[in-house]
Amino acid sequence: MIVAEPPYFGSWKGRVLEAIALENIRDWNNILDYTQLTPETLNTAISELYKLDILERKDDGLYWIKKKEIYYHYRSYFKNLEAYKTPLIQHEEEKVTTLEKALPKDDNIAKWVVKWRAFKNLSFSLDARHFFLEGTYLDDLSKDLIRQARKEVLLVNPFIEQCHLSNTLIDAVTNKASVIVITRPISDVRQEVREEKIAYHEFLKKEGVKINYDRRIHAKLIVVDQQIAVISSMNFYSFSAGGSSWEAGMISIDEPIVSSVHKTIHHLLKKF
Repeated sequence: MIVAEPPYFGSWKGRVLEAIALENIRDWNNILDYTQLTPETLNTAISELYKLDILERKDDGLYWIKKKEIYYHYRSYFKNLEAYKTPLIQHEEEKVTTLEKALPKDDNIAKWVVKWRAFKNLSFSLDARHFFLEGTYLDDLSKDLIRQARKEVLLVNPFIEQCHLSNTLIDAVTNKASVIVITRPISDVRQEVREEKIAYHEFLKKEGVKINYDRRIHAKLIVVDQQIAVISSMNFYSFSAGGSSWEAGMISIDEPIVSSVHKTIHHLLKKF
């Protein structure tokens, strides 16, 4: 049976609940380390969970989820908890360990990909440090990846419209990441559609997303924290990211490839 996403999943509050419910992490410092939030955003998330009467702090300083239905919802959603922590296929464990040992100490995104792959029960190989995704998995990884950003999100995409995928850009800004977008100027013939898109772009800008316009843009590129690059067919609007069209792409954690894409985007930015 497919379990619906638990409350606040993917948000700051959701990360805190995930740490407590899945990993039994209950002290502030280890929750901070697990969620990779800033101290300020972690305190905000905890404060909001207090107000919702979901979280409590005991005299020993440890945090507990007061609403058992939420605790068990997270446990059910991640019902294969061991798979969430380690690769599902036993014979892959050595490969993952070897890969993680080979990664630089600050290569957090690549380590996260290893964990994400296991959780999604996917069997693609990371030996070449590139892999292929399509459909829902491409959308899921792109959203989760942008939410993971701690330093920088570079996005090149011809179409940026309001959808769940586009809204993750705000999550990245909230996490203190620099979010820079290059997209096409809005040129819809229908006035109401054009005005709606312009309003959304202005909203993104007010939230801290830096948007640059170039009518030549057709490529679809994402680079996060200079550690991972997504090169795909997916646009940032609901028809594409929502699954109405079939999208696919390549993801790379290979340093020369990521560096090349990163430099190309910054070369484009020099004209602005």
